[in-house]
Amino acid sequence: MTILTAVLFALQQGDPVSLEPRVAAYAQQLREEATRDRARDRLVHLGRPALVLLEKLDVEPAALSSIRQEIAFNETLGSSYGPPKTFSFDGAEENLGTLLSKLENGAGVTFHKNSLDLSQKYALKLDDIPYWEALDEICKKASIWYFPSHDPIYLNGGLVSAKPRVYYGPVMIVMDRLIQQRKITFEKIDNEYLIRLMCVWEKHVAPLGPTGRVQLTQVTDDTGASLILFPRPPPGPKPALGVRVVGQTVDLTGLRAPSAESKKIARVEGTLELEFPARVDDVRIEIQSENPTAVKEIDGAVLELKSFTPQSSWGAAAEFHLKFRDPKEAAGFRIGTNDIEFIAAGDARRQGWIGTTSRDVDKGTFSFTAHYRHAGRQELPKEIRLRIPRGSVIKNVPFCFKDVELK
Repeated sequence: MTILTAVLFALQQGDPVSLEPRVAAYAQQLREEATRDRARDRLVHLGRPALVLLEKLDVEPAALSSIRQEIAFNETLGSSYGPPKTFSFDGAEENLGTLLSKLENGAGVTFHKNSLDLSQKYALKLDDIPYWEALDEICKKASIWYFPSHDPIYLNGGLVSAKPRVYYGPVMIVMDRLIQQRKITFEKIDNEYLIRLMCVWEKHVAPLGPTGRVQLTQVTDDTGASLILFPRPPPGPKPALGVRVVGQTVDLTGLRAPSAESKKIARVEGTLELEFPARVDDVRIEIQSENPTAVKEIDGAVLELKSFTPQSSWGAAAEFHLKFRDPKEAAGFRIGTNDIEFIAAGDARRQGWIGTTSRDVDKGTFSFTAHYRHAGRQELPKEIRLRIPRGSVIKNVPFCFKDVELK
């Protein structure tokens, strides 16, 4: 039993164990190429308490410096970013329903699992792994596939999700597809190769989304040939989305096709840019039945609740109008479902569902509707809470795919 396994097993049993042995175990793993990336990931996301302990150990200075810098940067992201929810399983048999419930309760998610036999028993031995990886390990055991960008996630039996994926903190990057394109011009015929990634994140994380910009350090096939063209063409402009959605794609362009003899892409390594708000303005609006409109001023903008219209069959629709002092803010503004919360009787919280959005960059305005669903209880919310993301900060998220089969 490794030091890390012993510590995590003790944590599962409820014994009071300090962070120190965990940090020591990960520090040791930093020395091995096979475990280095995961150990660095865990140390970064254990945060400043782990850093204090790590600085007392014999760690390569460059590695320590990069961990220190990323911890400090993550702290600047505030409530928009946080460490992954982690899970450990001790190898004892448990039924599928229990395993999935542990993930639902720990990560604050809901799975649709009506088609599954939840009484089937499985044994998993996993140590301190993030939510997405834990879900994938359970799905492998139980032959379940799912589409990670759906909210809620629908779990379907019969086969395993086969697309390659990598994990970093609360983020998962899926290699969604490999695309070979033939581009015909008057002068020549070019074969272009494209790798499409899909980026998803845990529920408590609230980025604006990928920018589409990627820094590639290595793309090779199993013959050893590099697939990166030089110079690489810049990525095309991303469309201005009105809604922040999970599961946004990033295309790796400027690649040549693998050689005819190759059976695998040996390595795809680099970083992608994930954009976060520089700050978030919190706004609360009490709903007055006799006059369901309101105006709230925030720094550099005015938010107006223009209407709140009950719908007896499903809930209510709230229409908002946001006017920025600087019209450039309206051009890049995006609202997300996690940014709107309806508070009903008994302080029950319901996430808003975004309906329509529109923007007028010249006037510096962004309008959107949010739908409240009462789930058959025929009650209206008493308050709406909104998160208004402002500004932009870029976080570089690393990825490394290995031995991807060419089909």
